[in-house]
Amino acid sequence: LPTDSVNVLRNWMMENVKRPYPTDQDKADLAKAAGITTHQVSNWFVNARKRIWQTMLEAKYGEDGAHALMPSRPLRAMEIPQLGDVTPT
Repeated sequence: LPTDSVNVLRNWMMENVKRPYPTDQDKADLAKAAGITTHQVSNWFVNARKRIWQTMLEAKYGEDGAHALMPSRPLRAMEIPQLGDVTPT
């Protein structure tokens, strides 16, 4: 993806680090702002949660703690965890 597009997505993720699961409306807004498709937004977040968010959780809580906080299956909006004190490193 273009750097400007990634910056839009990364900024949203850091602003929503406690719940990095954009809604369908968030995805549509992000796609428009980033100049990409909603499918690309969805794929970026799947990868980013593995590469960026999981790494942040592991740094804060250790590998076992991070895996305990990460969902093991796709979640519906009502099931999305709210992580109280996760902050970007």
